[in-house]
Formats: sequence, structure tokens, C-alpha cells
Amino acid sequence: MIPGTWYTLRLERIHYENDRTRIFHFCIEGPEFPHWKPGQFFVCDLPLGEKRAQRWRSYSIANPCTEGRQVEFCISFKEGGAASQFYFSDVREGDTIRCKGPEGNFTLPDHSGMPLTMVCTGTGIAPFRAMLSDIANRGHQYASVDLIFGVRNESEILYRKEIALWCSTIPRFRAIICLSRQHELPAPEHPGLVYHHGHVHQCYDSLLQQMEADRSQAQFLLCGWSAMIDQAVAALVTQHKVAGKNIRYELYG
Repeated sequence: MIPGTWYTLRLERIHYENDRTRIFHFCIEGPEFPHWKPGQFFVCDLPLGEKRAQRWRSYSIANPCTEGRQVEFCISFKEGGAASQFYFSDVREGDTIRCKGPEGNFTLPDHSGMPLTMVCTGTGIAPFRAMLSDIANRGHQYASVDLIFGVRNESEILYRKEIALWCSTIPRFRAIICLSRQHELPAPEHPGLVYHHGHVHQCYDSLLQQMEADRSQAQFLLCGWSAMIDQAVAALVTQHKVAGKNIRYELYG
């Protein structure tokens, strides 16, 4: 018997963000409802084989729990991946999948009055989308909130309109979008939005150097590939003396 409560998700629609990334909008069916915190994930049981290792995939929930029975997953295509084949070629609107959860401790830190910085690459923005949507609805008590989002070029920027909206609606919020392979930068849609040519590491390094508060108490949330997270954690702890307990991270891929 598999432990945990399982829920049924019915696919309502698919939004095509770009050539390699889609947002899947599901509705939770049945009388039971899982309450999740922004940043948590569901484990999905996909029709990919007989063994658990073949079938189970984890996806960050890209929306807050306040949006009724809606669940969103932001998924990028991975060449040769069985789950990618399922999501990008096989699943159709009206199909159902099973999921369990919510799971994970990658959630917003307690309000401390200290700066909060979110660093992500690619679809690693998904849990931050849930967090920032929740912050926009409920407010926050951080000294500031910064989002540093790394992609290769402008076409890969996910939730672009929402990022500009957060700049207008979330107090003391700034967004830095890092374009690693695009030299010509677009014009920012809002004064709180900055485009940067390069990688995310240069940007959090610059933010910390400008920080007036005690850097050791700064709060960091990291989501992305392991190489990015390993480099960031090492730099934050050793170079900038950020307390290890104030760094949380989530790996994907």
C-alpha cells in the first residue's frame, strides 16, 4: 500500500510559454483538497512504466493555494525524457493524473525584517511564482524582496507580465532578469525591473555589496540546476558570510 493521500488532477488547459516550456493548468477533483504552502510540490504518478522510479515525478506548484482548486505546473521539455514525452506529446485536455502531497520545506522564511532574495534559473521560477503571487495578495514584512531570474535570452522569460505587475504591486520589490546569451537588452517595463547581460551570480553579489543591513542575516531562496546552487551557496557562505541557516534551496532537473 502506497502511503499518503492521493488526489486526481484533471487537465483543463495548456499555455504555451515558448518553444520548450508549457504551463499545465489542472483542477483538483473529488471532495478532498490538499492545502499547500507556496514553494511546495506534488509527486505525480505518470503512466510511464510499472516501477515507482519510472512513474513518479515531482513538480513545484506554481500557484498559491488561494486560487480555488487550480494547480499549475511549469514544465520544460527535456530531450529523451519520458515525462517530457508524456506532457508534450501524449497528454490532452480532459485527461487525469494522480498526485500526492504537498511535500517539501522550500517555503518562505519567517518575516524577519531582513532582505529576502530569490535566485532561480529557467523553470526554477515556478515556486517563486507561487510565493510572489501570495505576497502580492497578503503583503510581507521583509526589508526588501528581490527576484534574480536567469535565462539564456528574452524568449525564455517566463511569467514576464506578472513580473512587471509584481514590480507595481509588491512594496520594496525588485526584479533582475539575467540574459546570459543576449547582449542587446530590452527596455524595462517598470522602474523596478532591470535587465542584465550575464549570469545570476554577478547580480546577487552586487546586491550584497550594496546591502546596508547585516549580510549574515540576509535570507536567500535558490531554485535551479545543482551547478548554479552549489556555486551560489559557496559564494554566499564563504565570501559574503550569509548564515547557512538563512539559505534554502530546491533542485530541479
